[in-house]
Amino acid sequence: MDIRLYGAPDTRGLYIQPAIYAGGNVQVDEDAPSSGGLVGRLVLVR
Repeated sequence: MDIRLYGAPDTRGLYIQPAIYAGGNVQVDEDAPSSGGLVGRLVLVR
């Protein structure tokens, strides 16, 4: 993760590297429509 709050406006932002997570508290809604892998819930993990 990298946060850039300085410099030109087009270089500022929050940059996050996706990580695979599996655990007992993962909930899957079988009736949810497919996003085609383009949309996901953002969760910050330590």
